[in-house]
Amino acid sequence: MPEKLQYIIGYKFSNLSLLETAMTHKSVTADKNIPDNQRNYERLEFLGDRVLNLVVADLLLQEFEDEAEGQIARRYSALINRHQLSEIALSLKIGEYIRLSEAENISGGQDKLTILADVVESIIGAIYRDGGLEPAQEFVSRLIKPLLNKNLEPPIDYKTALQEWLQARSNDIPTYTVTNQTGPDHAPEFEISVSVLDFPPQSASAKNKKAAEKGAAEKMLNWIKAQEK
Repeated sequence: MPEKLQYIIGYKFSNLSLLETAMTHKSVTADKNIPDNQRNYERLEFLGDRVLNLVVADLLLQEFEDEAEGQIARRYSALINRHQLSEIALSLKIGEYIRLSEAENISGGQDKLTILADVVESIIGAIYRDGGLEPAQEFVSRLIKPLLNKNLEPPIDYKTALQEWLQARSNDIPTYTVTNQTGPDHAPEFEISVSVLDFPPQSASAKNKKAAEKGAAEKMLNWIKAQEK
């Protein structure tokens, strides 16, 4: 792996093969008939996901000592999601170092948000395997701490807020429906509509269903607030 990548990561590996594995997509090992549990990032990603969860949870408890568990949980969800991890990968320009098969490369694998998010986790796993918890913790903290300062208020979970509003008034729950899907298979965009009581449905679009549902819920809450004024 190039020296520049280690510089970007901010960690120098004793065992460079760990970093090489962390940057290798399963399409490469499939092309070479190598077993899936060898030489691709999936096992390191599995490990890195657990390390990331632990470090971020501990960091949030330290940074926001006065907040209740529910507030911490909302912050946690906003920081750990795939979209946020892929944004981190894009900011570090990690995509250009990912090893992909020719077919995956042609299909734009280096820009796929899922792959980018996976590689962030696999790098965390590789650092943990190479140097233990402390350097992995330092790497995660360096990535996550700037995001804490961007928004000091706990993010609003619009789906939960909408459901709580509705359950306070009836036994119904919001209904989410996929109304449209566009884009190529590797980068789809979903339009999702939410229905509440007899209100006009509200829709939003996003790169994944969960984000689209949250967007639709936010629009519905805003519509409800406008009617209540």
